[in-house]
Amino acid sequence: MPKIAIIGGGAAGLSTAMYTAELGFTNIVVFEAHHPAEGSSGRSAGIFNRQTNKVEELQMRAFTARELERVSTWSDFSLVRRGYVRVAKTAEQMTAYAQARELQDELGVPGELLDQAGLAALVPGMRVDDFVGGLYGPKDGHMDGHELCDAFRIRAVALGAKVRNRTRVTRAERVGGQVRLHGAGGADLGTFDIVVNAAGPSAPAVAEVLGVQQNVVNERHQICMVEFEDRPERRIPAVQTYVPGSGQESLWVRTEGTGSLLAGLHTQEIRSGGETIDPENFNLKIDPDYAEAIGEEILSRFEGWEDLRFSGGWSGLYPVSADGRFQIGPYRDRPDIVAVGGLGGVGLTNAPAAGRTAAEWIVHGEPTTFTFAAELVPDRPSLALGS
Repeated sequence: MPKIAIIGGGAAGLSTAMYTAELGFTNIVVFEAHHPAEGSSGRSAGIFNRQTNKVEELQMRAFTARELERVSTWSDFSLVRRGYVRVAKTAEQMTAYAQARELQDELGVPGELLDQAGLAALVPGMRVDDFVGGLYGPKDGHMDGHELCDAFRIRAVALGAKVRNRTRVTRAERVGGQVRLHGAGGADLGTFDIVVNAAGPSAPAVAEVLGVQQNVVNERHQICMVEFEDRPERRIPAVQTYVPGSGQESLWVRTEGTGSLLAGLHTQEIRSGGETIDPENFNLKIDPDYAEAIGEEILSRFEGWEDLRFSGGWSGLYPVSADGRFQIGPYRDRPDIVAVGGLGGVGLTNAPAAGRTAAEWIVHGEPTTFTFAAELVPDRPSLALGS
């Protein structure tokens, strides 16, 4: 049986371990430099939704929704189904959402197209004069990244995989047809037939260690925590005002229990012109001017919420591909190295689909669940920045 190393103990790495083991390759070791979900998976807002006009992602998210139900059967993981609505700002965007609804129906995904009046009724107190409608998923919501990663870990370990925390891979060498990995102080971590790079924002550095290249840009995104007086009309679904492909960065909010919410600005597109952020050295807190800007955005969008109080927040990184697509699969000249990355700000939402795709490459030598997945290999020409 092939021996598999997975570098990265976040949602992508642990889901890859789980699905690879379920497909029959159980000789797996996951190497995590810190602790599972300590990076981007645990610093996410945890929003899960299937309201998108990106066909590939909708297919992957429909798969994820089914798998999250299964994951909850052996763990404490749960999806909080408060609903999620993505707004449309133009008639063209509504047309794209209508097309997405047709595909949702084919995939068995519940959803509803809303006009401006329907949007106002769904989210009381929200100003909708600059929106034309939205796409609403009543069974979408949010999750906890630590819970999800732990659920993947439990299943993978039960099937024979091992997880080594606080084990950073620092060097790799080819020995015959295998890869020998080393850790701190030159420690021999073992020899493997396939190595998976699922290190999230650290994937470019890990790729360099492995002798390949993974081209992602790490972008810092901030999440604000806000408290307010709890009222029934404020128990709203998650609201996303960013439209995929729009080139804009826009406000999102989601409730956290009662009397509080999380908020920030979201985009899956590169804002920095290609300048990446070091995952080992960035500000984990909230910039004061950002918190002030988010407060102004919320007050502008939600009338009568003047009692909002900023109560903290955190920052995390989105690893984004130049062409906006995920990176999943082997390198053409190094089939022993498999990448699972470039998941941007939707890593939790797509983790089961990404892990399943990587596992199929490992076990079957090709992806079988998603017909388009063969295009997601990490050395495709479109990943060159500026292409």
